[in-house]
Amino acid sequence: MKSTIPKSRCLALSLLLLCLLGPARAHALEGTILLGGPHEGWPPFFIPAADGEPATGIMPDVLRAVANRLDLKVAEVYYPDKRAMLYLADGSLDSWPKSEKWVDDPQRYLWTDPVVVSTDVVVYRKQSPIPFQSPEDLIGRNICVVLGYSYPTLEPLFDQGLIRPWKAPSTKLMLKMLGRGHVDGAVCNRFVAQWILREDEGLNPEDFAFAETAVDSAPYRFAFTRAGNWEGFIERFNRELKAMREDGRLEAILKRYQ
Repeated sequence: MKSTIPKSRCLALSLLLLCLLGPARAHALEGTILLGGPHEGWPPFFIPAADGEPATGIMPDVLRAVANRLDLKVAEVYYPDKRAMLYLADGSLDSWPKSEKWVDDPQRYLWTDPVVVSTDVVVYRKQSPIPFQSPEDLIGRNICVVLGYSYPTLEPLFDQGLIRPWKAPSTKLMLKMLGRGHVDGAVCNRFVAQWILREDEGLNPEDFAFAETAVDSAPYRFAFTRAGNWEGFIERFNRELKAMREDGRLEAILKRYQ
């Protein structure tokens, strides 16, 4: 008797085999966009695959919506950020969500139109508001930031000792420190902070408020390898993204994660 294997299982087995053969072969699965993501994810922008389900989040959901229209599949692989950018440069990886503002040499890659704007804002306790209009409004305050991240608009004031930066390894810990009154405010990605406040039962969203003025922002989009003839796909992606923005499909995806 001839046994059959479900298509989804075949795809998973094929991807596993390709990854075992090495990153240089990982993009060889025809008709599939190999999307990279960090192992730990970056919710709600990228939520890693779990329990047999594919990755979700704003960026995978948008890419998959466009790919479905073009009869393409999306599969995810996970790498540290720096390694992923090397694989993207040599064509071992097809795409990685990124802002060109965060890359030293953005010309090495192809870029889609922005999917969403990644915005850093000041978060504070409602009972101790911070009227924020410019970085100078933070002078004299203890402000929590994420360890290892750069904050170009604030770093001159950090360097002069005018703002006292407290560093935490994650946005969740930043919000916990803020909630306990250890710092005056925290500089957080708005989407990420909203997601954590929605998902973490140990944090009460009613205790926090967000400044309207941004500390900094960056257009968040997909970087594609220059090694894989993706120019045509990117043109079609941009057209479909524009249509999704106009007909409400993009807004519906964003609302899932707010």
